[in-house]
Formats: sequence, C-alpha cells, structure tokens
Amino acid sequence: MSSRTRKRKIFVLIFAGFYLLKIITAWASYLQNSYNLNNPLIPASLLDGIRDYTIFITGISVIAIVLALLYIITKRFFWLIAVLLVVTFIVLALKGNDIQYYYTRI
Repeated sequence: MSSRTRKRKIFVLIFAGFYLLKIITAWASYLQNSYNLNNPLIPASLLDGIRDYTIFITGISVIAIVLALLYIITKRFFWLIAVLLVVTFIVLALKGNDIQYYYTRI
C-alpha cells in the first residue's frame, strides 16, 4: 500500500468517525428529549419533529459512511467521495440549526 493510499484511507476514516459521532449524538439528544417530553400535557407533535430531524441526520450520516466504506473497499473515486464528504460536513455544520428548526417548528 502506497503512502498516498494510506493517507487517503485515514482521511476517509476520520470523516466516517465524525459522521458516526454525529449519529450517536443525534440519537442521544433524541432519547434525552423524549425522556424529558414524556408528559401527557406536552403535545406528541413536538417529539415527532425531533424524531424526524434525528432520522434525517442519521440518513445523511449513513450515506456518508457508506461512501467512505466504498472508497476503503474499492480504492476508487477518492476525489468524488472526498468532495461529497466535505460538502456534506460543511452543510450540516453551517445549516444544522436551520434544518433542525424546519423539523421542530410547531
């Protein structure tokens, strides 16, 4: 394995780790909110929005992890996969609050 391939694998694995961490934190936040909102006086629609946001973030992150694994297995399309991983990361970082507001507004 060449040095270039090893560096590319490390780059892709770091992003896969970020996305895995994003999934874990999204579901931990959902579980915490569902525990806090387990009150019959609070409408269930509030929890539905949080659940939908969590599923959306999980879906985007799973797609990114699959792309990372695709590169690790095939060792092809590095630049395409790297650009998609970085753009997805930037969009979630910059627009994460807007996406969350879209799903959790009442």
